[in-house]
Amino acid sequence: MKTTLTIALILLVTNLTFGQTTQFRYRVKIQKKHLVLQDIETKGADTVKLPRGAVISSQIKYQFADTAYTADIKDTLANEMVIYGTKDIPVTKELPGWATVAVDKDDKSKLNINYWLGDTYDRNGKYYLKLKNREYASFWFNCIEGGALTIPFKYRPKFTKNNIDISEQLTADLNVGAYLGYSFGKTKYMYRKNEDKEPSKWLVSIGPFLSVSRVEADSLSSLTAKVPLNEKRTFSTISPGVGLMTSIYNFRFGVFLGKDMSIGSTAQKWDYRNKGWWGFGLGYNLGLIWGATK
Repeated sequence: MKTTLTIALILLVTNLTFGQTTQFRYRVKIQKKHLVLQDIETKGADTVKLPRGAVISSQIKYQFADTAYTADIKDTLANEMVIYGTKDIPVTKELPGWATVAVDKDDKSKLNINYWLGDTYDRNGKYYLKLKNREYASFWFNCIEGGALTIPFKYRPKFTKNNIDISEQLTADLNVGAYLGYSFGKTKYMYRKNEDKEPSKWLVSIGPFLSVSRVEADSLSSLTAKVPLNEKRTFSTISPGVGLMTSIYNFRFGVFLGKDMSIGSTAQKWDYRNKGWWGFGLGYNLGLIWGATK
């Protein structure tokens, strides 16, 4: 019971630390419910009616030798004239597929959509969503994510070896490593007039990791050795494993399952050598999810 309470307290005050991460193949799912707009060039969309007697000004430019000349011409209409113009008209379409989405730098109410090459839509087309004030659009997304990783605390379960009962252990090893995982989740873009608002998201990431740790061993953690240690010694371990990480807005939590592997005479005496452990972390990130993300 005491150990359980200790673990719970540590989870409340511990920060699961991630360094700079990089995302690969980040893409969002455009669904049929997302009514995508595409600007279609339409001839005759605009008309202007010029009355009889209207004066029309025009210019004629021509080149003679090394000199450019411009002639200004004015004509008076003898009859009424209608002029037809060309205009881009937004057309609503259902265009489901995978794409990247970004807020337009000039119009914050506009989400520009860039479809992946695998889709059969017009590659030269300009697609976007238009949001009203306080309206939002949400998208499912997935990506491959990799980066630096530190697991602040490890819990090693109790076990029996050579008829010797080894107690459970909760440690704060100094460790650093890297992970690579598949991430998926949901992101939400909300438009608020006169405000620059970053999209919010939650995600789940699962994948393998590899970390290096410094471990201290003494007589109490080498009970199963033929000749236990008589003094405190340190050595390095390599820990492969798998982790499940989640982030909801800026709150993040991770659970890891790993195994400490090491070589050397001191490491061979360590009771927990080649034994599995659980790693935990809970924290609040004031910056981007999982640290700075490229």
